[in-house]
Amino acid sequence: MTAIRITSPIELYSIGALIARAIEAMQYPGTKPALVFRELVARAVDPSLGVFVGIEDGEARALCIAMLPTSQLMMAAQVVVAYNDGDPKLSREVGTVLKAWLMENGARSFLCLNLLHDDDVFRRTFSHVGKGRAVASLLEFRF
Repeated sequence: MTAIRITSPIELYSIGALIARAIEAMQYPGTKPALVFRELVARAVDPSLGVFVGIEDGEARALCIAMLPTSQLMMAAQVVVAYNDGDPKLSREVGTVLKAWLMENGARSFLCLNLLHDDDVFRRTFSHVGKGRAVASLLEFRF
């Protein structure tokens, strides 16, 4: 088991199926897997974007997509995708690489949006990188 950061559009093509599985499984609102993939390819070399992949038995099985703050209005780094269909230990590997990247870039925390699971799932997933706590609520206004 290992985890790496992807920084090349060419490398992203090798994990297209994983990106699609993650976006579909998360029921990520307002987008489609192909559009997410297109954006990641276009931004692969962006230093504020972190695409982390967990590899188990030679297969890409875990995905974490993070963004560093690019504006004074962003409160913290954000993990926008966290997905694992492999061994639960793979999440720890990905989280360790994520934390190192965040700390190298001056971040001391990150925010993540929980759309589908109990908060305890996220707390367990990232417990080895720091203590998680709920800090806000999210409201949606439809029109």
